[in-house]
Amino acid sequence: MPDSKLMPETEPQARISCGSAVATTSCLDTLRLSMWVDWESSNLLDRLEVVKNLAQQGEYESEPVDLAGHSWNVMRSGTSRFTFRLVRGDIQLLINRRKADGSIPNTRLEIGSASCWSPGFRTIYNEVVKLIELYGGAVCKERVSEVHLATDFIGQDLRSLPVAKMEHWITRAYDFQPHYSRRKLTGVSVGKGDFMLRCYDKVLELKTSTSKQQLFTDVWGVKSFDEKPVTRVEFQLRRPVLRDFAPVINTLEELEECLDSLWQYCCQHWGRLTSHEVDRNHHQSRAQTHPFWLRVQGVVWEGAMFVARVKRYIKKDLYRLTQLAAGVSMTIAALYGRHADDIEGVIACSTLAIECHLRDLFKTPEDFRKRMSRKINDSLPFQPSFAAC
Repeated sequence: MPDSKLMPETEPQARISCGSAVATTSCLDTLRLSMWVDWESSNLLDRLEVVKNLAQQGEYESEPVDLAGHSWNVMRSGTSRFTFRLVRGDIQLLINRRKADGSIPNTRLEIGSASCWSPGFRTIYNEVVKLIELYGGAVCKERVSEVHLATDFIGQDLRSLPVAKMEHWITRAYDFQPHYSRRKLTGVSVGKGDFMLRCYDKVLELKTSTSKQQLFTDVWGVKSFDEKPVTRVEFQLRRPVLRDFAPVINTLEELEECLDSLWQYCCQHWGRLTSHEVDRNHHQSRAQTHPFWLRVQGVVWEGAMFVARVKRYIKKDLYRLTQLAAGVSMTIAALYGRHADDIEGVIACSTLAIECHLRDLFKTPEDFRKRMSRKINDSLPFQPSFAAC
């Protein structure tokens, strides 16, 4: 659990509903948020540089630092993209010296499982933004990089469900992996990477995560964490998937507004569990949904905004294409031995070489026309015909 000194004591950011013998509680379980922060008016990075140097000179992996009354550990090493790595419990704040107007974020907030549930991802986000502003920084832009939506079904035994049988799943994912420990089913993974579903025995997981046991005892409203069986359903969505939704999900506020819609897409359109084995060749869409999965679909999250996943078409960028062509032209001219200051020669040489190649292609006119037609169709947006209107 996160240190109480970092964030104020609050109730877990989860909501329990008890519509049947099985109670449910839902919350984000992991949140990664990229930020573009203007540090121009801040001396925080210089201070972190000093503390990081102290950590590198010492024998420990980190050096503690107090920031606005909150204690963080500044690690002696950063990551591939971030110079400074500040850690507190399962919270990480990653920072580098890039400008805020670049394409790559210069700050990243990562909130782990325990802190997402209590004191809550929104509480932590607000405190981190407050810290940034207190030290003269300004958040110019933010983007959700990864989110895990999790619901715990308190009183539901995982092993009473047919989750380990691939024939009972209808899903858009290609990968399916049941997990066992000493021949005992612990859970299943559907999909991998950017879009993934995990359905697993949460109590069994907590037996090896003693630091979380009291937290989930409180969240579930039980006397001990292993008093009842608990099955967790958790969807993992990363940036390549989140940007497929319309309206676009960028900020944390936008994410919160569409949590219910995201959950419904995940458990209704992307994957569902069926009562019987699915006949893949005959109307699998008509397969009866398992009663447990109906409860999964019935979970209500906050947020009234509807989002839909749409296919993104790659828009041709004429400016970037001409930049690429210019670079290729310079390479062609260099191979022909043109001088660096002979701009007219570079243009003439490369143009002639490209023209010769195009004329060679046109020696088979029918193939050329088909190839050119495909390029035209790929490059121009679809224009509907209004002749029949």
